[in-house]
Amino acid sequence: MNKKLIIKLFKVRRRSKNNASKLIVVGYNTSSVNGGYFEKLGVVGTNEVQINTNLKTQMVCSVNLRRLGFWLNKGAIIKSKVSWFIGILSLNDK
Repeated sequence: MNKKLIIKLFKVRRRSKNNASKLIVVGYNTSSVNGGYFEKLGVVGTNEVQINTNLKTQMVCSVNLRRLGFWLNKGAIIKSKVSWFIGILSLNDK
């Protein structure tokens, strides 16, 4: 069996009325979606904010970029959904 390191989303079972979140983790590609992982790299979630009388949904994303770089140098592969979140974070740098 060929195990590879992969950076993927981990579903958090706790869910409240105002937010839903997922963790960005490092694990093997053979483990299930909510299987074991080595390290937590960040969090992705949404918040509903009330502005005047309207409800707006905000996306909240935080990633430890040093640890992300460490695992990428070790040969980890990023799943497409996680790379999309990292791309959104780079838009704020401009």
